[in-house]
Amino acid sequence: MTLSKRRTTVKRVFLSLILSAAASIAIAIGTGLMLGQIGGDVRVRANELYVFTVISASIIFLFTVRPANRPLRFFKNIGRLLLLVILIGLVWAYAFLWVGQGAILYPPVDINIRAEEALKAKPGAQQITLSGPEGESYNGWFVANSTEQAGLILYFGGNGEESAGRAQIMTQPSGQQMLPGYHFMMLDYPGTARSPGERNEESIFRMARAAWDYALAREDVNRDRIVLAGWSLGTGTAVRLAGEKQPAGLILFAPYFSGGALTASFVEALLDITVSIPLPIRNPYRSDHHAKGVQSPTLIVAARDDGLVPYEQSQRLAALFPSAQLVTLESGGHGAMWQDQASFLAVQSFLQGL
Repeated sequence: MTLSKRRTTVKRVFLSLILSAAASIAIAIGTGLMLGQIGGDVRVRANELYVFTVISASIIFLFTVRPANRPLRFFKNIGRLLLLVILIGLVWAYAFLWVGQGAILYPPVDINIRAEEALKAKPGAQQITLSGPEGESYNGWFVANSTEQAGLILYFGGNGEESAGRAQIMTQPSGQQMLPGYHFMMLDYPGTARSPGERNEESIFRMARAAWDYALAREDVNRDRIVLAGWSLGTGTAVRLAGEKQPAGLILFAPYFSGGALTASFVEALLDITVSIPLPIRNPYRSDHHAKGVQSPTLIVAARDDGLVPYEQSQRLAALFPSAQLVTLESGGHGAMWQDQASFLAVQSFLQGL
């Protein structure tokens, strides 16, 4: 007795192509809509999801183009379907986590025209443009708080910050109070405001190196009194650069332990689950590694009620520095250090002690 066998036909190949493409595009659209609730640049999401759409379509095509044959054809089809669902689920779960990290860490940041116009009226404010070693262009602001040579706060901002807005704040009395006798400088990350390019850990660190070299070359900056500072996302870059350059001091506002720890906390908050398995980490930001090599005096300011960067992560990171002071703000959230008088006094005291 012979068993009948189904064979792959041109019609089946055509239908499999249509099915795999349609299903994958539909899943990609749904994933994009979910990511849209998180944020991020729509064009970047579409470009990155394209790769996962191709992978998904290829898997579906391979599973459907070849028919199952007897014996147990029904059970073979059920087994294929279950395995296909698992594989496609894993592909798109990975896609959501991978692309979602970029959406959360690097949301679109527009040019702050109002802040730029206000800064142009400030005598000590100067718009600057830097070039990187590979032709990169970085835009930012330098605020001189003294007519003579002085120390500099080289600042790396949070994921939603741009240089003009932060520089304008630092020209206000509260900013002057926080940074007495120090100039202030901030560049826009690549892909932010007026700085072209794509944001990721390495492109931002190249910008940080260019900013450091520029600061050393300015005659109005005392190169022995350059202090690195960072808030939230920017703390990862500040810690890494401090480990390489050993500045006069390091100030960290709401620092996270590492990119992996921060990603896990975001996923746990988003899905309301406890993450106990390794996650794909797009931007490692190994502050936990670089902190051990920072010999500079370090000030860490963190709010106990921070809803974005868990206070426990700041605590753990502080313990890794050879010389670090942790100042805990008992009230306020992620931006408490910009409003709490205890933060201002801590920064003042730290800078005066360098």
